[in-house]
Amino acid sequence: MCNWSCILWKYLGMNWFSLQRIPEDFAKIYGNELSAFATLTVPSGRAWRVGVEKADTMIWLNDGWKEFTEHHSIFCGFFIVFNYEGN
Repeated sequence: MCNWSCILWKYLGMNWFSLQRIPEDFAKIYGNELSAFATLTVPSGRAWRVGVEKADTMIWLNDGWKEFTEHHSIFCGFFIVFNYEGN
């Protein structure tokens, strides 16, 4: 499982709600080492498990992403930052 802290940046575009695409540059570098799930850890220390879907050079956060965004009131147009900490 990958551990990510909410500190990779991403502007949330129109299709942010159910799937969130990871920036292509990140996917090219780290895509092969990512597992099927990632842990998103927020500044309070709470961890969220989300699915990681891969197709060629594209990666999306899926299962659990919707719940994460709803809990943190994240909406279209928000700018969020993730720090990838590896497996």
